[in-house]
Amino acid sequence: MANSSSRDAVLAAMQDGVVRTDAAIEEATGLPHSKASPARVALWEDGLVEGLGKNNEGLLQWQLCPPERGAAKLAYRDHKEKLLLARVMGQSPRVRANVVLELLAIKEVNNSVIAQLARRKHYRRIMARVNEARDDRVHASRARKRQIAELHDEADAGLTFLVVVDRLRDSVDALLHMREQIADEGERHEHGEAGKIPYQRWPEVRTNVREVLETARVVFGEISTIMDEPMTSCPLCGERLGSPTLELEEGYVEATVVEEEAGDGEFVKA
Repeated sequence: MANSSSRDAVLAAMQDGVVRTDAAIEEATGLPHSKASPARVALWEDGLVEGLGKNNEGLLQWQLCPPERGAAKLAYRDHKEKLLLARVMGQSPRVRANVVLELLAIKEVNNSVIAQLARRKHYRRIMARVNEARDDRVHASRARKRQIAELHDEADAGLTFLVVVDRLRDSVDALLHMREQIADEGERHEHGEAGKIPYQRWPEVRTNVREVLETARVVFGEISTIMDEPMTSCPLCGERLGSPTLELEEGYVEATVVEEEAGDGEFVKA
């Protein structure tokens, strides 16, 4: 058992949060291995330090444990149980059988064994249900994939249409979510707080939204044409529109208004 001074020395050395091997702990504390190692084990048992596995040289590493120490204590308990089990398993079958009989003769041990067996039985039942549910999901997934494959094999345009419509709805959801973020940024600016979205990101987003608007206008017109309702005005503001295709492909024609005097003294435009 480590004495309190050695334990306190190791704990003080580990307060800096540095990951150390046993050799590094001995170097930091100046304690010999015979004192530093038991002190580190005592801290592990109390849940104050935890193991981080081995480094490249195969040496165990340790560091100060966070405030919640339950995991470290459980790791220490498991470690001690493994050591004890290894010692028992190293005995002959006859000796191990005698150990079992002696332990089961103790009422508390026998009750604990019965309780653990019940928990394991309950756990197996739970796992069986989980496995059944997983198998059902696998079968359902395979059925969906077969159905999709069949639809693809039949070149079902309706399937592709539904997929595109679903993506279109996702785009609408994305824009609505973007409005919420914009509103949050606006409130922060009104209260004199710094925004959470970097300013340099907004121009790119505005360009993306503009592309959505321009593409949506063209698509809206094409859908209207399919429905035999050609689009002659903007669906949002009602402004009269020409053909989007013509607007994109045709240039501008420059013209000059020339006023000519008519015979009765009035001017006419040509």
